[in-house]
Amino acid sequence: IGYDAWTAANLPVKKMRVFWLDETANVWRVVGTSKADPAGNQVTADVPHFTRFRAMVYGTGGPLISEEEVYTVPNPARGDSVLFKFRLTDAADVTIRIYNVAGEQVEEFTRSYGETDAGLPRSVPWTISAVASGVYVYRVEAVGKTRTDAVTKKLAVIK
Repeated sequence: IGYDAWTAANLPVKKMRVFWLDETANVWRVVGTSKADPAGNQVTADVPHFTRFRAMVYGTGGPLISEEEVYTVPNPARGDSVLFKFRLTDAADVTIRIYNVAGEQVEEFTRSYGETDAGLPRSVPWTISAVASGVYVYRVEAVGKTRTDAVTKKLAVIK
C-alpha cells in the first residue's frame, strides 16, 4: 500500500502497518508480516486471505504491551523449549523474568526492540529441558521512552 509525501511528512511512517478488517468483530487487526518501507513510500505485507486492507500507524497511545498480546506457546509446555510471545506498540526494552512457585527467579531475558518492531509479533525462546515440572510465573516488562508496562502470567511445564 503506497502513501504520499504529505503522509510521510506528518506521520511516523516507521510505525505504519497493514491492517485487515475483521468483519466478525468489526475491528481492524494488524497483519503480522507487515513492514514499512519509508524510502519507497509504501507498507507491504504477505496476506493469507482476501478482505479489506488499510495502511495505518500502529500503537499510538495506550500501553506498550497488553495482557491479551502476551502468551506462551505451548502452555502447558512439554519438550525442550517454550516461546514467550508478545506484541509491542512502540520501541521498548523488554525483560522477561521467570519465577518458580517459591518466588525464586530461575531465568531472565532482555531484548531491545526499535520503532520498526511496533505491531509485529515477537518471540523469545526458553530452553526448559533442565527445568523441573511445575507451575512458573513469568513477568514481561516493557520499558519505553515515556512509560513502563508489565504483564504477569502463569506457565505450566510438564515433563
